[in-house]
Amino acid sequence: MAHSKQFNPEDYQFLRVYKCINHEGRKLMQMIFEWGLKLPPGETLKEHIQKKNNYSDRKYRNRYDEGQKKLIASYNVHKGELFDISVLYKLIQDTSYDIAPLHDQLWTTPNSTLEYLLQSAKTHRNEISHSLMTLDKAGALQKIEEYRNLFLNLVEEAGIRYKRDVVIEKTDIAKIIDEIKDFPLMENEITQLQRQQIHERSKKKMVIDGGLEMKQKYRGQSDLNPLTLTDGTNFRLPVTKVYQKLEIRDCGRNAKNIFIDSNDILRLNAECVTVTNLNDSVDLVILEGPTGSGKTTITKLLLAEWSTNPSSLIKGLFDYELLIYMECRNPNTESLKNLLQCLMPSTCNNIEENPEITLSDCSILIIIDSLDEINDKSEKLVNELLELIKMKNVTGICTMRPTKAQDVFSLLPSELKRVHLQSRGIPDDQRGHFVKMYHEELRTQGKSDQSTQELMQHLSKTTSRLQEHLRYPINLVHLVYLWAIAPKKVKFVTTATELYSSIYEVVQIKLSERLIFNSLTNRLTHEERMKQTLKFLEALYIESMNNLTHQHFCILPEHSEAVLKKVCSDNSLDYREMFSAFLVTKTLWTGFTSKTEYSISHTDMQEYLAACCIFNAVTNLNYRNMLRRRINGGNQNGTFNIDTLTRKLSLVNTNPVTDVLKIFFPNSEIPLKDYRNVLKHLSGLFVLNDESMSKYVAKDIVKLLKKSGMNQPEDWLDIYAETKSDKFMVKYLSNLCGDMLSGDIIIRDSRLAAYAKLLCPESSHSCHGDVPDSPSVVSANSLIINLKNPPTELPDLQELIRCVINLTCSIEVHLYFNWRNPKPGLHTAISNETHMSCKLKVVRGSPSSNELHLMHSTLEKLYISISDDNHARDVSSMLTSEKLPKLRAIYIHLKCRDVFSGALQPLNFCNSTNIVLFLSDVDDSNVSWAVDVACALQLQNGMYHCLYLPHNQLTSSGFLNLIHSLHQSNVKILVRIGITSDITDEKLDEALNASTAAARNQLQCDLLWYFSAERMEGW
Repeated sequence: MAHSKQFNPEDYQFLRVYKCINHEGRKLMQMIFEWGLKLPPGETLKEHIQKKNNYSDRKYRNRYDEGQKKLIASYNVHKGELFDISVLYKLIQDTSYDIAPLHDQLWTTPNSTLEYLLQSAKTHRNEISHSLMTLDKAGALQKIEEYRNLFLNLVEEAGIRYKRDVVIEKTDIAKIIDEIKDFPLMENEITQLQRQQIHERSKKKMVIDGGLEMKQKYRGQSDLNPLTLTDGTNFRLPVTKVYQKLEIRDCGRNAKNIFIDSNDILRLNAECVTVTNLNDSVDLVILEGPTGSGKTTITKLLLAEWSTNPSSLIKGLFDYELLIYMECRNPNTESLKNLLQCLMPSTCNNIEENPEITLSDCSILIIIDSLDEINDKSEKLVNELLELIKMKNVTGICTMRPTKAQDVFSLLPSELKRVHLQSRGIPDDQRGHFVKMYHEELRTQGKSDQSTQELMQHLSKTTSRLQEHLRYPINLVHLVYLWAIAPKKVKFVTTATELYSSIYEVVQIKLSERLIFNSLTNRLTHEERMKQTLKFLEALYIESMNNLTHQHFCILPEHSEAVLKKVCSDNSLDYREMFSAFLVTKTLWTGFTSKTEYSISHTDMQEYLAACCIFNAVTNLNYRNMLRRRINGGNQNGTFNIDTLTRKLSLVNTNPVTDVLKIFFPNSEIPLKDYRNVLKHLSGLFVLNDESMSKYVAKDIVKLLKKSGMNQPEDWLDIYAETKSDKFMVKYLSNLCGDMLSGDIIIRDSRLAAYAKLLCPESSHSCHGDVPDSPSVVSANSLIINLKNPPTELPDLQELIRCVINLTCSIEVHLYFNWRNPKPGLHTAISNETHMSCKLKVVRGSPSSNELHLMHSTLEKLYISISDDNHARDVSSMLTSEKLPKLRAIYIHLKCRDVFSGALQPLNFCNSTNIVLFLSDVDDSNVSWAVDVACALQLQNGMYHCLYLPHNQLTSSGFLNLIHSLHQSNVKILVRIGITSDITDEKLDEALNASTAAARNQLQCDLLWYFSAERMEGW
């Protein structure tokens, strides 16, 4: 920190001038603001500003910075005492009832008007506050007299404008100016004024110069390097080029399963509602998600956008003057002072006060990445940042894995307003776009010469779309890399463990090819090079697991680096080649500089390597003994001579996995919740390497996972998928059905096969007597089947529906493909049944009349897509209140020209049943068809609740024609008509206004435009 210069006479004169403009000038501006303000009872100052000036939320947000918005929001408390001249100037412009418009020339043209005098006062204040001018006594007196004249003219003009007698005010101004000019400042005044002056200069320097230093630091930090490439380079990709929006939902105590747009993440209130300003939003956003689900990617996107993209769509990002980012796994930065010194070293050395004091007055976004990976050295910094988040103008974002949620919550100050979100990875329909972006960027960078189109074709296959592990960005990234280096292997990969194993297999082969050109290994055969490489990997497995037990995530501690280098030396390997193949270099910040360390590419990858360690120890006694020596300290530098390893799985040991874990925790309880992902990969490794599991291994893994507290069905289903329905795993998972099949169950495409086997165990493959078939116990409150793929491509669907129709819980079946692409028949499984005992309350698809009859006594909501004229005639007799007595709402979809209006009959429901009509693919030439269909189906003397036109190709004139024709045909709509924004006219706003007016005037309903059909209610 730079020390302020010694106080001298020139400084004293400057402080007198500073007091005159910043204190007395501010009081005068506040008085003028209050004279011109007419605030209606019950209206806030913010509401008054927006209403008076017709400011949208965006315009208001851009008009006032975060500090100013906070002060405006709390105006009823401080009554303007905290407003400085800058905000008072804006407020007078926006609230005074008799003042020139904002852009009027009166504000800038030199004259004696109130507007120009106000602008002059603001200019003088900025000149004094932001400059380092020196003044002798004569210069100070001249300035003070200049301010006297300005203030007197100001109060005179304000009195005339607002019809006030200002004799007393003018006398007071003259008296105060004389006191400042003629009487010496008191010692405490000097101290206070000097501190204010220093603080303003320091803050300006920190925000401008420090902000620039921060942005330069973050530009390198925000790149992605999830996997080192097989050419040995430490390749990175800019996050902004490959970022794909994630599925983020609320997951707090009172969660409503609300989808959160990642652009709104900084502007959420405690109910997950998007708000317009910082004062209304939470102090802390907690973003949890499994390893690899995209949490760190979001934080890196925030870094990149704040550093480089002033037009970012992330709401509120540029309301923050500074952004502070820390990784909890980094042990090298132990305090806020050290972190600031690293982020803005030059600024910290040149500002005149303690940087931490200056920081407290800035608007700041604080990102704490991987809070669950906190260690003894980073804990102090985390606590300091959490304290800072308590202050005004500061927002925090913390990421963590769900397994550590309760531990993390105990660290958080209870007074912080917070919202709890969960990243669920990339939505099904967005994965292809993400993969395309990523691979195209690899091709652009010269890192792949494979076909992106062929990769997309592979992913479009249903078998690929149904792989649940591909919802996580990290696995999609690894899939792209595998395609780049070994495309033939991709089609055989169906689980995350297989994906990682395939990558390491290819990396070893590519490394062997490079080692031919290294002097240490160029005389070895390919088999010998592969054998030597395996020795390094076996050592890396142990170090990965050992580091996890000591809470060292990804970053290799010095002792691990030494062990691996010793293994290389003992086996005549060049450690630089080995490290570049299996590790990445990572730049870590220290207190005053940065240093490069070696790191495993991702926490999930480290946990996979740790699983390899346990797998080897379970299946090989030699490896297990070597592991004991390494962990017990008998072989710190690790001579890994494992030439004679053979897989010898002991069938005698009934707790094989537990016994290996106890090697790492000989005298303490195993923290199993930290090893759930390791155990998931371990189960996959057994299936991958041995094709089937030992019943002892399967039983032990399930027992350990249950003991870890794992109780979410999704987590158990991940294990099920990872083990590919292994017969012993199915057996022991079936014993958990009471936990897995309770509460509210949602079955998606990727989980269909698993639930079919769990709900219908008699259909599972034969286990030769090892696994007895027994019916599952289902205690679910509700079961919702949400399927997006064509039913014909889901071979387990028929079996699943055959089982669920005999359950007693509430059931919903949503076949989105059939709903959006009309096909007759919900599914033959229902058509073939003669009785259903379940409460089938909601159905979406193209059910026949027979299927509707089966569900007639319980159906409450029906989404029916009518496929053709025959289907229309078939179901017409069932679409009545008499046949469907409990129906509360019916949604009907017809695709343009698929159904002739003459095949339709008017619906026959009571008025309490909401009827929503969807007419898709309508264009200008088919307006008459749409009107005829709406007329044919409309209730006698009734109306539609809503009418939606998804995927239309209407022009603005065509849409106006539709509205007019509906009106002429007496079609009635209660709430709204909805249309996708595919209007082809260039003047979109004019088209919208005209269409809205027509809908309201002719149909007496609202018009709502959608950017995509998926946003339409019910679609």
